[in-house]
Amino acid sequence: MKNVNISTIMSALIALLTIMILMQGQMALAFPTTMILGIDDDSDKFALYDLETHEARLLDATILSGDDRGSGRAPREIESLTYGGDGIFYGVQSYNWKTTSQLYKFELSDDLNDITVEKVGTGFDASNIDAVEYADGLLYAVDNSKGKNELVAVDALTGQVADRRAVTGDRGAKKFEGLAYKDGTLYGSATTNDGKKKSDGTLTGGDHSSSLYTIDLVTGEAGLVGQIGFGQVESLTFAGDMLYGTSDTSDAFLEIALLLEGEGDLGNVLSDWGTDIEGIAGYSPNAAESPEPATMFLLASGLAGLAGLRRKFRK
Repeated sequence: MKNVNISTIMSALIALLTIMILMQGQMALAFPTTMILGIDDDSDKFALYDLETHEARLLDATILSGDDRGSGRAPREIESLTYGGDGIFYGVQSYNWKTTSQLYKFELSDDLNDITVEKVGTGFDASNIDAVEYADGLLYAVDNSKGKNELVAVDALTGQVADRRAVTGDRGAKKFEGLAYKDGTLYGSATTNDGKKKSDGTLTGGDHSSSLYTIDLVTGEAGLVGQIGFGQVESLTFAGDMLYGTSDTSDAFLEIALLLEGEGDLGNVLSDWGTDIEGIAGYSPNAAESPEPATMFLLASGLAGLAGLRRKFRK
């Protein structure tokens, strides 16, 4: 003990502090609060759904319409939403009566009450966009215009089309209103045979079951996964490894399986939050980033310091 000097004790304390900080960061990584952000079409506001508490609430940030469309504020009738990382969300305002769509970038404040909106570019050549999804630096959408059915890749920095190709597959692989990306695969909900919900709440004809497809980003080929079991699934998103969606005709927030085991449908109702929710995006606001090399170096230094102190005490 007499050979242990002040420098050694300070090194040991720094090592312990380093390990405590890193453990706290890893706890944040292991237990993130996962949220689903959506666009509530009735109130023109963003809505938040907590996957842990299953509680939903409207945010104060309003999606304005009318004269505010050109003032830099969030426009109305954005029917798509995706999370691009670093607190940035993207949505597309699709002018169905024109031939262009407008990309917008949204940034929410830490308290989720204020929104910063930026128009990206001057519009891109595609219309009737009902879904958008961020993947590997590009935004993907399907142009649902009559006679089109094209997979469109949009540059997130310029808001312009980087590539487009026809979506091919069976006759049901059309009218994609929800998109979600995970591990190199793009998933889409096709609503070709769904039917609609009237203003009085009754449903028009149709099988009222959207179909889940995979869409190859290189070839545009769509492959059927299965029937979701709920109609007008107008939005999809991943939160962790789970796929979620909203059904307008069933007024439901869904958990959707990626593999059908036995007979039945892919969708399972979690709540009635899906009413008039047009686009959803999953994110974890409290999740820590993966440890960087410098972080791992600090951890190794802390452990080495403790090991050195133990050897001095033994002497």
